[in-house]
Amino acid sequence: MGFKFGDIEIDTDYSSSETSLASSSSDEEKKMAKKASKGKDHKYRPDKVDAYESIIGQPTYRKKGDDRKKTRFLPPPDEPTDTEYKPLPKDIPKDVGRLDGKSVRDALLKYVQSQSCWRTGAAESMELSDLKLNSAIVYRCEMFVEERKVKWKSTGYKKGDSIDPPKAGSAPMPWELEMKPSNQWKEDKLKKEVPHTCSVRKCWYCKGKGKVRCRECKGKEFFACDHCSGSGEQEGPEGPQPCGICSGSGQRACGRCHGHGNYKCKTCDGHKKLKWYVQNHTKWETHSEDKIHEETALPDHLVSEVKGQEVYCDENAVLVPLSDFPEEHIQKFSKELLPAMIAKYKKDGRILAMRHKVLVTPVTEVSWKFDGHGGKFFVYGLDRKVYFPDYPQQCCCSLL
Repeated sequence: MGFKFGDIEIDTDYSSSETSLASSSSDEEKKMAKKASKGKDHKYRPDKVDAYESIIGQPTYRKKGDDRKKTRFLPPPDEPTDTEYKPLPKDIPKDVGRLDGKSVRDALLKYVQSQSCWRTGAAESMELSDLKLNSAIVYRCEMFVEERKVKWKSTGYKKGDSIDPPKAGSAPMPWELEMKPSNQWKEDKLKKEVPHTCSVRKCWYCKGKGKVRCRECKGKEFFACDHCSGSGEQEGPEGPQPCGICSGSGQRACGRCHGHGNYKCKTCDGHKKLKWYVQNHTKWETHSEDKIHEETALPDHLVSEVKGQEVYCDENAVLVPLSDFPEEHIQKFSKELLPAMIAKYKKDGRILAMRHKVLVTPVTEVSWKFDGHGGKFFVYGLDRKVYFPDYPQQCCCSLL
């Protein structure tokens, strides 16, 4: 059971093997039922939550190494909506962020001063020429995605605590719960108890005693005194005297349980019982990817890290590729990246919002000469960052 998005089929069957952690075999279920009838199995719980137990199993303790991951639930298909898209620009500006010689040198000096152990002499006196402005065009696609997972959760239960048992109503499935992010496009997490999934049973760790035997002294409460070897006496100037450490008892209390032989169970907090319920884990994340058209030797990843002039931005629940954009590279990037990201994040959750932008980032290529050396460096972005990997005075002890 599922739906198709283009050539990709999305499975929404909650009981499929892909979303199921594991269910007990029939033999294991028979053994559990047999133990339950004799009152021996502390993991048994008569009040079942069938909607969840068929997928994530019963709320039993799992040892380290067992499959204990939260189960991801796929959302139901989105309902089709009528969408209006923002009009496209008629042209791309070509003169964004143009710099003169003074602005380039100021940016270079600021960059050199920010580097440890670099000297500013070269930046102040080198010859700068042939300033060429290039425009890097960035297509940025963003998805605001919601994912929901569920797992069994237990806390200590004491008499009088409120519970919401399965007999109080039908437990809603994960995507039927109302969960909202605090802000759109802001990462957030929220945990919530699923209604009508709660039950109370004996603590599996302490077997309902509220205390566990001390692992340090094995319940013996005391050890032989190390100072007097358990004799209770120590040699003094006037002969044997009572040990000053154990006061003559020959014993010292266990440091872990303080001489009680046991300590409070941390699993149930000493209450002997556990409250078990299904907990919904909802997460909102923003995923962003860029595609860049840039014709200089400047590494493309640097362009994504600086500010550019926004020439187009559209945000909606559903977007379509920019097939008629005036820049051919943007058309290609949009047709490749947008469907790929939709297909990728539809598999994990629900896309609440989509946004794509077109940015023009200035890249100024500068020729330089200093003391018989020369080359090119770049001033890029509206915040005027500098890329100068072969700056001639990168060390205080440089001879140049």
